[in-house]
Amino acid sequence: MSIRARLTLLYGLLFFVAGLMLLVLLYAMLVRALDPAVPLRPFVERVQEQTQEIREQNDRPIEEQLADARSDERRSALRQVRVRGMLALVVTGGVALVLGWVVSGSVLSPIRDITLH
Repeated sequence: MSIRARLTLLYGLLFFVAGLMLLVLLYAMLVRALDPAVPLRPFVERVQEQTQEIREQNDRPIEEQLADARSDERRSALRQVRVRGMLALVVTGGVALVLGWVVSGSVLSPIRDITLH
């Protein structure tokens, strides 16, 4: 494998690791922000006052319905972040490899000129 190819892979790998670390940190912050342990009581009380007919239409308490809806939304949001984040990482990783190839070529160009003369 040529030096240019090795440098390109090194640049790409470093970019991928940095991007992966960024995704992990963002995901961890999102998990914490969507923590289901945050109390729902004030919100539940307002909803109960405004939507009494929801209770009449369903046998389950509104607290359970809201907790289920919140859990579903949390799962959906986290799944979307994982999928879209990995897609973005793959696309930007490809761009990083192309840029790494160009940069390594320009870095190695003077060395190539020196060794040819």
